[in-house]
Amino acid sequence: MSVHAQDPASETGRLAYSVQEAADLLGIGRTVMFHLVTAGEVGSIKIGRRRLIPRDAIDSYIERLRAEQPDERRTDSPAPRHKEPPKR
Repeated sequence: MSVHAQDPASETGRLAYSVQEAADLLGIGRTVMFHLVTAGEVGSIKIGRRRLIPRDAIDSYIERLRAEQPDERRTDSPAPRHKEPPKR
C-alpha cells in the first residue's frame, strides 16, 4: 500500500498535509483546495518543491466557515410558512 492510499484523517499527530490530502479531509477537490490556498483562504507552507497545508490552517478555515454561517438552531425567527395550493 502506498503512502497516498492511506486515509489522512486516520493519522493522528500529523502537522501538515499535502494539498490532495487536505482536500480529501475537507471533502473537496484538489483544484478547489489550490484555489483556497492561492486566494489566501487556507494557509500553506513550502518545503522544497512541496506545498503543504498545516493542520491548524485547516482547523482555522473550518472555524471561520462556521462563524460565517447562520446558526440554524436559532429560535428567534419563525418557521417558514408554506402556502397551501388553491382548492378546486
